[in-house]
Amino acid sequence: MVEKDAESVESEEPEAEVELSPEERAAFRDRLLDTVERMELEYDKALLVLHPLGISVTSALFVSLLNSHSVIRHREILLFAWSIWILGVIATLLSFVLSAKMHKVAAAEWRENRDPSDKLLVRRLGFWIGVTNYGSGFLFVLGIIVAAVFLMRLR
Repeated sequence: MVEKDAESVESEEPEAEVELSPEERAAFRDRLLDTVERMELEYDKALLVLHPLGISVTSALFVSLLNSHSVIRHREILLFAWSIWILGVIATLLSFVLSAKMHKVAAAEWRENRDPSDKLLVRRLGFWIGVTNYGSGFLFVLGIIVAAVFLMRLR
């Protein structure tokens, strides 16, 4: 077994972290928060487009089937998919409302020179924002699956 000398061991140690000034920390925190907010906003915007798109595409198919006088069994499956997508839109909009409320509370905490993550309301709102965000995405995928089941039953 080869032993390492003291110099090589010392050179492998991580460099000491540079201490940021309070102004630099605040600027870094602001950039980080801005990035997270933009990511959440883009996610919500995408879901707000995709949910109605799913309804629109399947509605056009449904109307086309009706116009061709096709026998359509299991309409309730398609109505269920539409209901799921509508719930997804509601969850996304609720996420917007909760996020706005959380940012107001967090901004008030920062103005008072307190850490917002110490406030129970901010943590609870953050939890429910996560639930509505993930829930909306889950509902979108579930709506696609239910619509696919409807399409498979058209044969």
